[in-house]
Parts: sequence; C-alpha cells; structure tokens
Amino acid sequence: MARLETWISLASLGMAIMFVALLISFYLFLEGQDKNGPRIYVEPEGILIQIISISGVPSLILAGIIFGFQKTQQIIYSGILLIAAGIVLISGMAFAATIIPNISSNYRVVGIDSIPYIFIIGGISVVCLGCYFVNSSKKYRRNLEDEIH
Repeated sequence: MARLETWISLASLGMAIMFVALLISFYLFLEGQDKNGPRIYVEPEGILIQIISISGVPSLILAGIIFGFQKTQQIIYSGILLIAAGIVLISGMAFAATIIPNISSNYRVVGIDSIPYIFIIGGISVVCLGCYFVNSSKKYRRNLEDEIH
C-alpha cells in the first residue's frame, strides 16, 4: 500500500503538470494566432497570479511538505515522483521561456519574463530533493530482528 508521502508527491507531480499546461496555454494565447496578440482585451497580471497561486506554488509547497512528513528513510517512490515533477517544471518552463519573445509588448507585464526562470530554479530544487530521497532510501536497511510476528 502506498504511503502518505507517495500520495503527496503524486499530487505535486499533478500540480506541476497542471501549472505547465496552464502557463504554456496562457502564453500561447497572449502570443495570438498571427503573433500579434489576442484579439480581445485581457488583464495578464490577474491571470498570472491565478495560475501561479492555483497550481505553481502549491506544487512546490507539496514537494517541501514531503520532507517534513518523512517518517522513514524508505521513500524511494516519493523521490522518483519528485524527480519527475522537477523535470516537468524545468522542461515546461524552458519551453514557456521560448514563447515570451513572441508575445506582443502590449501584453508583457511585470513578471511575465521572470516567472519561467523562477520555476526553473524551483524545479531544480525539487529534482535535488527527489534525488536526496532516492539516495537516502538506498542506504536504509531494515532491522528484521526487532519485528514481532
């Protein structure tokens, strides 16, 4: 049966996937079909705050919570899921950074350029945390003498 840490890391992976999908689709919307921007008026600041607060930051928070919930040293599945979440964040934000130059200057607001790079750093830290969990799980040995049958 899966432990709580595994379920939380699975939620972190899901939130990372949702964040990347939302941010890339929003950037592509701001780019427009003919790279002149959308044909309607939008308020990019509010939507960026919503996307970040709904899925981006919770993904990083859930990854950090796993470190606090670490009851045993045997959480290799959580580590693997965190590595996957970090890779999703890094690759998705790298792709989002390539879309930014095509966005019209009318829709380039404060933070739209720096958000991908902030979450690339967050993705790198999530990968490092996952690698720590995988590495510490390999060192863990269970003492079977103390178990009661």
